[in-house]
Amino acid sequence: MSSTEFFGSRPRSGAKHTGARLDGDLDRPIVYIVDDDPGVRLTLKESLRGDGWVLQDFSSGEEFLESYHPDSVCCIVLDLQMPGLGGLEVQRKLVERKALNPIICITGYADVPSAVQATRDGAVEFIEKPFSGPEIREAISRAIEKSAGLQKDRARRRRARHRAHPRLLLRLPRLLLLLVLLHLNAA
Repeated sequence: MSSTEFFGSRPRSGAKHTGARLDGDLDRPIVYIVDDDPGVRLTLKESLRGDGWVLQDFSSGEEFLESYHPDSVCCIVLDLQMPGLGGLEVQRKLVERKALNPIICITGYADVPSAVQATRDGAVEFIEKPFSGPEIREAISRAIEKSAGLQKDRARRRRARHRAHPRLLLRLPRLLLLLVLLHLNAA
């Protein structure tokens, strides 16, 4: 497939969710592809296969939410118009879970209210179908870069929290002694 071919412009038969990550994939970013159109999922996977990302595709928002791991470096390519849970509903559920990974919204039926809502809920890109290979690849690259930064910040905060507890425990006997002395002086 050439890099100038357009995605979302013709149906193809389907790809299924790839399942769990293999051990060699643990350090590779994940691109979650959530679209009810098997042709879009297959075309995206074929086009992005050589880019070094783990590609996982889902035919519904419900299926995606069951498998999603927010603690990995990833981005979500999310179709807004799907049966069942639509893209905006999936996005709201991710916000409720405090999942902050970047979302790229794709749709064949763009409208201003949906674009505004998706952006308010944290979408980093809003792309209309059909879209070009370079367009989606660049959006995914930016989203993965943002996700990597978010994961580093989370890890740094986690380490800081864990370091603070032992220091506080070491100071606890001195703090208790100080409180006892203050109490005795006040009496």
